[in-house]
Amino acid sequence: MFFAVVILWTAQASHVAAIDLTYILHNLPKTYNGSYKWHDDRATQKVSVVVGKVSLEVNGNVLVEGIGEYKNREGDTKVNMKMQISADRRIEIWETNPEDDSTLVTNGSHVGTISQDLRTIYAVWTTKATAKQGILFLSAQ
Repeated sequence: MFFAVVILWTAQASHVAAIDLTYILHNLPKTYNGSYKWHDDRATQKVSVVVGKVSLEVNGNVLVEGIGEYKNREGDTKVNMKMQISADRRIEIWETNPEDDSTLVTNGSHVGTISQDLRTIYAVWTTKATAKQGILFLSAQ
């Protein structure tokens, strides 16, 4: 009896944090602006993301494709971005093909969460080779 109660409570608790994936498909903002900062650096980069294609994957997650742009003291760099959003609002973001900047690190990913209203993204970048980290914060425009 106690075992059944624990399972029921856990299922209900996880359901509260979940979001309907069709809501994401139809309501994800088209533009986000914010900042990125490496943990060991004082400089903050401005970041903008323009959402392109939004689709439902076979595994049940939402896949978002778009273009990101980093602005810092060295100049501006555009990258292709892919985001995977799950029903529990976990988000992972990958960056590829930096335009005109071979110094932009792309061998890692941002892992974090998207708010219930889809307007705020908070994620931590971790570089695969070095485990170097930084913080990405985006808000919808």
